[in-house]
Amino acid sequence: MTLTCDTHVHMRGYLLALDHPHFALTDGDGGFRIGDVPPGRYRVTVWHEGWTIAGREPNGGFVWDAPRVLAREVVVPAAGAARVDDGDLAAAP
Repeated sequence: MTLTCDTHVHMRGYLLALDHPHFALTDGDGGFRIGDVPPGRYRVTVWHEGWTIAGREPNGGFVWDAPRVLAREVVVPAAGAARVDDGDLAAAP
């Protein structure tokens, strides 16, 4: 869900309702860690809102380009950890 400001057209936020507890926000360097994931095969998806101005709305507000969505399948082993690096991700279908 996109949240917008009625006063400042450039201000917006996003609300995600997930049906699981496995998510993370990145730190200042773009890294993240998701703990307590049960062993198994998962799809890791990363999302970043668009940052290039693609046009203007009738009220003068900016229209931003599409978000970047990247994904990769990952296997979490019974012992140890799975690692995903940015070079491992591909554009999500």
